[in-house]
Amino acid sequence: MIRLALFLCVFLGGCASTPGGYVQVPVIPAWEFADDSAVVSDMELYNSVLYDLTLAPIFGGIDSTDNSFITLDHAWLEKLCAWSGEFRKSARINFVTDSFDCDKFALGFCFAANMAAGHEGIKHQPLLFRISVEQVKPFGGVPAGGRHALAVGRTQKGLYVIEPQSGVMVPLAQYPNRDQIYKIRIGG
Repeated sequence: MIRLALFLCVFLGGCASTPGGYVQVPVIPAWEFADDSAVVSDMELYNSVLYDLTLAPIFGGIDSTDNSFITLDHAWLEKLCAWSGEFRKSARINFVTDSFDCDKFALGFCFAANMAAGHEGIKHQPLLFRISVEQVKPFGGVPAGGRHALAVGRTQKGLYVIEPQSGVMVPLAQYPNRDQIYKIRIGG
């Protein structure tokens, strides 16, 4: 319950309750449109946007319940990465095995983008989604070993892999575990 309150308070008021009391946390960056913000349908998403991700077999499949998607402004995604690190430090959120681990960081990162888009009345799912990988090589401050969850954003500059725990963002082509992706979750 506290973790959900953290996300809601950040967007609505900039304060959050933690076991140590209230802390000031940064507000999610306001949604910014790319000059060429493209809206794509679900078929276009599967046929083109995710093409780069699906070059390797995706054993767990692609999971989405949305019908239309919008690309992200690249500069805004960089701001969201910076916000994520500030929020984590301000709210004193650290990795805790299973209760608040990598998949929760990825979910929270994507949820923040959805909140910003919803606040602006955007009627499309932001193209920021979660991936699951076998972490064969270290990335973004997370060591190699085991399964891992991250975020991927589609901007006007292409696909970028984001480590939500550190805010590190690299083009998909430079992501060292690209061939280890086994599941993609878009929205919901």
